Amino acid sequence: MVVGLNLFFMYYTLLRGFSKGLKWQYRFLFSCLIQICIEICLFETIECVYINYFVPSMVYKQVNNAYTIVFNLINKMFNHKSDTINNTELLLDAQKHLFISTNVARYYSNNFESLIVLGYSSCFPGEISKIWYEETKKYYNNYSLWKNILLTFFC
Repeated sequence: MVVGLNLFFMYYTLLRGFSKGLKWQYRFLFSCLIQICIEICLFETIECVYINYFVPSMVYKQVNNAYTIVFNLINKMFNHKSDTINNTELLLDAQKHLFISTNVARYYSNNFESLIVLGYSSCFPGEISKIWYEETKKYYNNYSLWKNILLTFFC
């Protein structure tokens, strides 16, 4: 149907150009060439720059933070020289009770990715963990003993 419509519109344009004369045909051709150049040089360039530069730069920090967390988690899991994952269970573990990914990882426990998901634990879910960490870092930065006590107790 689309091919048929395109053929009809091309036929109609040729008939219209034939009835309008040679001067109108040159203007139509010039307009089509300008429209194609603007489409390729301006709109497609802006779209490529937006999709390949601006969108990745907006999420770069979050992706880099997630990469760092996963990389550190893998290092903790498989590095035998340093401490492995904390053997102590947290009093509150938000991942165990609130995250769907933890339930899926428990169900598919034989996958490598499940080890990574099950190895992550935090007492606060989502964005509140970031806010809490920044607040404690701000208030207890000079008091390393209090900071260590709070970080040990809460997470």
